[in-house]
Amino acid sequence: MNKRFCLIIILLSALVLASCGGNDAADRKEEMLGAITRYFEEPESRKFEVTYPVSVEGEDCYKIVAEGLLNDGGTYPLGIFAINPNTHNHYYYDDDTGQFQLYMNVPRFACSTSPDGGLRIESAGMFEDGPAGIHELKQIRIINLETGSIEWSKAGNLSNFFLWSGDGRFASAQFSGRRWIETIVVDTRDFSDVDLPGTDDILELFPGAPKPDAEDPMPMFSSIYWESPTVINIGFEWTADYDVAVMGEYRYDVVSGTISSIEIFEFDEEIVYFEKFPGVESIIAYLGLDEGSVTILHESEGRFMFGFTSDWVDLHDRSILSYACYIWNLIDDGYEWTLYDGTISSTHVLEKGGYKILLTTVSDIDEFKKDMREVFVNNSGTSLYDIEFDVEKIRNENILFYISSER
Repeated sequence: MNKRFCLIIILLSALVLASCGGNDAADRKEEMLGAITRYFEEPESRKFEVTYPVSVEGEDCYKIVAEGLLNDGGTYPLGIFAINPNTHNHYYYDDDTGQFQLYMNVPRFACSTSPDGGLRIESAGMFEDGPAGIHELKQIRIINLETGSIEWSKAGNLSNFFLWSGDGRFASAQFSGRRWIETIVVDTRDFSDVDLPGTDDILELFPGAPKPDAEDPMPMFSSIYWESPTVINIGFEWTADYDVAVMGEYRYDVVSGTISSIEIFEFDEEIVYFEKFPGVESIIAYLGLDEGSVTILHESEGRFMFGFTSDWVDLHDRSILSYACYIWNLIDDGYEWTLYDGTISSTHVLEKGGYKILLTTVSDIDEFKKDMREVFVNNSGTSLYDIEFDVEKIRNENILFYISSER
């Protein structure tokens, strides 16, 4: 083999290796970018820039800068993130401290542009709320897309949801805490807040309705839709004494300040299944399920398991009532939480004071049943459950709930 031919092979090999390495780097960069862009609603109205490396806690990380787009193509800052490609830890840059902070929850930066394209209401920024890396959204704000100026702002809390009226004059802003949801309306003619009827206003119209629990009322006032340019439909709910929940809807004219219609009803939250587990909030009652909508899979002394059907939700979206909200309520109440994330199912394990709760979300019911048969029939494989339950009863139930007590 002559020297020229050897040199050609060496050069071709180097080019192939460089190409492979380049593809790997590009794929990794795209992966890091995708992990951040999924946080943002209306991503087409954002601009993202990825650089590598930036040092965080002594390790090389990818830095992702997020910016909002103005109508003239200019930008304004939204936030700076970093991801460790080895540990997959996610960080957010805190402007106040000048440091990157580890965060554990998945933020959702809500966003909605007005019908005429002149304003944008959005969630922006994060801050650490207590230990364990849980971060809240720093603010809700309305941006003028012509000038980039902030016309209105308010604290963001855990999650947000926005709706514009048909003519773009009003924007409803929904913000959620750990055990409450509140909605206000902003009038963009002068950027003033329009307060909506609350619990006291409803009780004035229905003096016989059960009053909110003094200890844990869990008031939830959620925007549903704009019925007209000035009339918004609001759903409400609160927990009353004696295991009773109150729910309803009303239509409110934000200009005249009048309720045009209202519906209210109450139901008994007490579920007999949970009598054996005093002090544990029933997920059946929490989600408003009835006995006919749950399938009992196991019942014994100190053990109870059932399945039910639910739409998929973002684990950290607390703007709607869901099994995810129930999990967060348990965490707020001091339960230790561990997530076992699998391909066909994921199980949340929550433990406190002798109680152990497992909530499993199943993405492939047939495969899940097959795996459980292997465990129970052939003693092959492993299960997080310390009981054998009736797998064959599972049909469309994609959420499995199990509670046990060692008390």
